[in-house]
Amino acid sequence: MKKVKTHGINKASLQTKLIRLFFITSIIPILFLSLFFYYNISDTLRKNTEELTINNLEQTGNSLKLRIESYEDLLYQMYTDDSIVALIDKINNDEDLAVSVNQLRRLMRGLLYTKEHIRSITIITSQGAIITYDQLTSVTNRNSWIENFSLTKEQLYEEVAKDNYTHIFPTEFGTNFANEDFYLFHIAHRIIDYKDLQKKNGIVIISIDEDLLKEVCLTHND
Repeated sequence: MKKVKTHGINKASLQTKLIRLFFITSIIPILFLSLFFYYNISDTLRKNTEELTINNLEQTGNSLKLRIESYEDLLYQMYTDDSIVALIDKINNDEDLAVSVNQLRRLMRGLLYTKEHIRSITIITSQGAIITYDQLTSVTNRNSWIENFSLTKEQLYEEVAKDNYTHIFPTEFGTNFANEDFYLFHIAHRIIDYKDLQKKNGIVIISIDEDLLKEVCLTHND
């Protein structure tokens, strides 16, 4: 009787070992394959996401570059315009001052409305005069943002007038108008007189609402 009982226990133990061996030999490869596919799929998704993100950023950057270039074209029209150069010379020389300022502001007003998102056009002369046409004040001949700008009027003039490059100043708080905060970025260039390329008689600044940046980014994220 004891021998039979022992044989039964050994048989049960053998079955248990076989079952365990079966699970081990079956489950481990399954787990290994599952982990392999998981990491493989995760890596593929990560690479695809990175690629899509890079492509989206490139498209956004190209679109933004084209939009900014259109404003730079307008800036170019202003800083090379002979009539604007002549008016700034008159203002610097205190010649027909009121008439010259009004004529310059009429030119600026016409240009401001040629493109969306322009909030202000400002000219700072070499003598420190500020002539502006501004949408964000109740009085359009008062500059809305320059008092809140990170550079003083003198620093801004020196920064732009020192070379022949277009300067782009990043978004800053501009002003509060009609209970709404406006944030602006600015593009600027020194006035160029082709009769005297070394003369520094003023700079021109176009102030653009940050809504332009939001518009471009949202277009490429939809």
